[in-house]
Amino acid sequence: MKTKFDVLLVGIKQKMQNAELELSNINAQIQNTQEEIVSFTQAIADIELPSSGSPLAFREIYESKRAYLQKIEDSSSYLSSLKAQKGQKQQEYQLYQLEFEKIKYLQKREIDALLAKIKQKEQNQLDEIAVMLFCQDKKE
Repeated sequence: MKTKFDVLLVGIKQKMQNAELELSNINAQIQNTQEEIVSFTQAIADIELPSSGSPLAFREIYESKRAYLQKIEDSSSYLSSLKAQKGQKQQEYQLYQLEFEKIKYLQKREIDALLAKIKQKEQNQLDEIAVMLFCQDKKE
């Protein structure tokens, strides 16, 4: 049965699907960022300090370690912002879901009311037919 809530349900369902898609994208970005952090950490662990050499070589290794640490810090702050975005999207999705359930409930109530109205009309018609048949039997 068509109700006035059908259009609303379709719109909210699309919003829910968009929020789900954005959540999955954010989760993928979170996973990629975590993998980057792990790879940067592994790169730092793989750096070997020379036992002898020029101070310039030590300085170069020190600078590369600092660069990796900066990348880790940047990735960590990006990861924090992604997690905040994820929290916001989850709240948004939950609100859409709640709104969807409310409208679905209202739609069900309207359908039930329409069905009750149809049943009542059908019952009245059956009663009219029964009265007509009863009157016809009495005449004969």
